[in-house]
Amino acid sequence: GSLNETGVLNGGVLGGVADIVAAVKASGSDGIIFDYEPKDQPTDEHAQKYANFLTAVKKAAGTSFDVGMDVSGWGILDKFPIYGASHLDIYTSMATTYYAKSAL
Repeated sequence: GSLNETGVLNGGVLGGVADIVAAVKASGSDGIIFDYEPKDQPTDEHAQKYANFLTAVKKAAGTSFDVGMDVSGWGILDKFPIYGASHLDIYTSMATTYYAKSAL
């Protein structure tokens, strides 16, 4: 499966948490970073549902590996207080990817 807007909004992605954790453990990776860039519904409710998914992955992973997400300055990716409550290990910013010209 994939992490998509429909699955986040209807909660279907929560059904894939165990598979994600098993795949990361089986790969021997030391972590996973989610890069979810929804185009629609930039609401707090959407951000909270994504945060619920991230929290579920972090809880299932425990200390087995790091869990992180990409944030940015647009859409639901700038709802920092909502994501901070997920207590992820890593928060990376994509802002320079999209706004590099303005940073130069």
